[in-house]
Amino acid sequence: YWKDPQSTAQVLDSNGYHTGDIGYRDPDGFFYIVGRKDGLLKVGGHRINPDEVEEVLMESGLLVEVAVVGIPDTLLGTQLCALGVAKLEGCSEKEIMAFAAQRLPRHKVPGRIQLLPKLPKNWSAKIDRRECERLAMEFRDSG
Repeated sequence: YWKDPQSTAQVLDSNGYHTGDIGYRDPDGFFYIVGRKDGLLKVGGHRINPDEVEEVLMESGLLVEVAVVGIPDTLLGTQLCALGVAKLEGCSEKEIMAFAAQRLPRHKVPGRIQLLPKLPKNWSAKIDRRECERLAMEFRDSG
């Protein structure tokens, strides 16, 4: 990093540049990026990639978009919370939770799912995860 030797030393060593991306290589030799190391959430001792949970929730066909965030929890340290936009009116959090419970290991099922008319976005039209975290805590605190 420009004029920052300490940060440079954290990502650059004799083995090359460490991007912080998480990925895998398929049997044909193709590489796939599935998330970021700094985006992992620690829930009850498990490291969870929120992108993986979001992908499964989107497979339900019930959501237009979704964001999975971590919020402080006294028991687990962090609780998963999903904020989503329903594809159809009348879709319920219970339906989405049931789908998640069937498709995900127990520790990856969000503790709460909240449906919204739209997800907050930042200036580049990407989901604003910090605002989603704030909203998730607000929903948790309001009961």
